[in-house]
Amino acid sequence: MKLNVNSAIKIPKIHIVYVWIMLFFAFSGFYYAKIPVLSPVYIVFIPTFLIILLFLVIKKCISLNISCLFGAAFVFYIFFSQFLVGGKIIAIFGSMVTVLYFILSTILLPLLTKPQIYKILNYFLCTNVLIYGFDTIYRLSLYHFNLNAMLTSFYLMKKQCLFYSDTNPLAINTTILTFFSFYLFDKNKELKYLIFMLIFVILTYLTLSRSGIIAIIASFVIYFLYRNVKTILKNKNSIKLTAVPLKLIFLCIFLVIISIIGFFLSNLIVNYLSADGSFSTKISLLKGLKNFFHNAPFSTILFGTGYNNGQIMIYTGLSYAHSYLATYVIETGLCGYLLMTSFLVSIVLHTPKTLFIFIPFIFLGISHISHAQLHVFYSVLALVAALESFVEINNKIDVNNIKEV
Repeated sequence: MKLNVNSAIKIPKIHIVYVWIMLFFAFSGFYYAKIPVLSPVYIVFIPTFLIILLFLVIKKCISLNISCLFGAAFVFYIFFSQFLVGGKIIAIFGSMVTVLYFILSTILLPLLTKPQIYKILNYFLCTNVLIYGFDTIYRLSLYHFNLNAMLTSFYLMKKQCLFYSDTNPLAINTTILTFFSFYLFDKNKELKYLIFMLIFVILTYLTLSRSGIIAIIASFVIYFLYRNVKTILKNKNSIKLTAVPLKLIFLCIFLVIISIIGFFLSNLIVNYLSADGSFSTKISLLKGLKNFFHNAPFSTILFGTGYNNGQIMIYTGLSYAHSYLATYVIETGLCGYLLMTSFLVSIVLHTPKTLFIFIPFIFLGISHISHAQLHVFYSVLALVAALESFVEINNKIDVNNIKEV
């Protein structure tokens, strides 16, 4: 399928298109759980999708890379299979929109110059700081900014989220934005991205989401270990027994300290987790997966139980799947799981730098991933892909005199 983007949109000055694309990204994290269909993310998405669909009908072709083709295959699969197995309509719509966010972003971003993409992502970061910052202030105000009061009402506090059903989806977004900011800082060495990163780290910690906190700590440890080991291996020929690099000494000391601390804390962690309700939920999901493969009909194993239709309780005893594995294996079946995983793997293979985003996503997915509220995740993946494989197009949207954020 091919669409020449240059011939698809030919308007002398398309300021409104530029502004609309900016809104498309800026509102990708603006979700309102109490009235989902009126969420700004959907209000902007629906006309954007219809406009691109109109161009597709007129031009009869569209340019999609391999990742988008996998994403489109997943969307078509979900659309047809979920109605057959009885998935809830709002969940089906939400899951399709999240993947379509990546596809539409991949179509829209080549319309812009690189400076315009940076302006958009700056507004994107600022908007999310305001939205999630407001949510955080709202939750803290309920406890009069008393951290001890929050900790004593741990689970209740997590439920008192203003925009989402609880703080877990919020933590997913702030964690993803933490590492998107870190990627931008690593790429450009600009202080503002370091500031954004620190803000999103603080917002993640204030969600009290353990999966988000663990994802941040573990991902940073992995990144810095990789960076140091890579540097040492690169300079291994220059290492002499009489002149060991100071960095290598510090790295070895760091690893020894981490190992000792990990050894003494392991028993405490195991004892804590064994008594923790959240951890017992993860154990239930693992047992539920085993039960699913042993007892589910073959058609259900292939196509799933359906999004949020209650059948998952038969296998897990829970009302919905928390983790990535349980969500896509049980609710969309092996076919859905393989399509979704192929889609994500294709993005990494096409743009290796997306590992900045995928590493924390993996840690998040072990504990909690929502299939319907990942618009920020897919927006970020598209932005990273655009920045890493930016190709100049002759007919760009020409927007002049736009100040930097």
